[in-house]
Amino acid sequence: MDVFYAQWIRQKNGCAINTFNNRLEETLAACPENVRNLLTLIDIIDALIDKNKQKSLPEAFLKQSNDLLDDNNNITADDFEKSNNYFDSIADQEIIRYMNNDSKLDSSFNDFIINLPTESEPNPTFYKIYPSLATIPANFIKIRVKCIYLLNMIFERVQPIIDLSFAPGESILVDELGNVRAYLLYRKKFALFEESLQKTSAGYLDRVTVKFDTVKASTNSANGENTMFYQAYEQLHKDAHSLFRSESERLWEASYVEMHSVDAGGPYRDSITCICLDICSTRLPLFILCPNGRTNTGLNRDCWIWFGLCR
Repeated sequence: MDVFYAQWIRQKNGCAINTFNNRLEETLAACPENVRNLLTLIDIIDALIDKNKQKSLPEAFLKQSNDLLDDNNNITADDFEKSNNYFDSIADQEIIRYMNNDSKLDSSFNDFIINLPTESEPNPTFYKIYPSLATIPANFIKIRVKCIYLLNMIFERVQPIIDLSFAPGESILVDELGNVRAYLLYRKKFALFEESLQKTSAGYLDRVTVKFDTVKASTNSANGENTMFYQAYEQLHKDAHSLFRSESERLWEASYVEMHSVDAGGPYRDSITCICLDICSTRLPLFILCPNGRTNTGLNRDCWIWFGLCR
């Protein structure tokens, strides 16, 4: 696929417009349907993320909106061009959040879309918790929702022919498709995640015993070496690649030093709670408290941010 895509890009960029259109039609006609859908998907992503707002939706995408959506939800090139200028990555992510949070979308797209306001003015009441959407005409938000939903439908069709196991830089096609992740709904992301877990499962493994010294964990150390997290890491990291892919409900048995505990589930759950508390604390340098938490203002004061994002 990488070779084909590289040739496709070379043909796309190296031909005059009329010549390109002719060759484009010939090439597309010879391609299997899912390959045509894949090229359409890339063009859709390019149009959505184009900061200069110069790229149009591909004709194939507009045709698919007629085939996959009912007559009341068709998308036209004019619809997209008029609405596109109002959207950036922040507004798009707010739309994705709204779509993920509405349970009606899981059962019926028609029930979901009919509930959206259609006026040509912003609707800050309906989108009150989405600051960017609150300033955009409601009818344009509805158009964008249709585009994103249809993009997800096309992705579901082409995903079986894409090898997503490549690391960044190993496949030009997969790298190009990297931008689609931001536009995938939770339902599809979770399905891919579940599929990955099933394919990489290590089956049922013998349960290991992890010894926790709670007295040691109660004392501070310079690098967090006394924490429950560090104690677990020291004993588990060598086999983590298989242990955390096992199908067992419990990954280890927790043995609390000098406490004579028998792990029937309670010590295991307690050890996980303590590990999580260590991660979201100043005892470890892995995460830092969010700005709202540090100043004790605004929302989400209890959120912790991975330290690497703050460098």
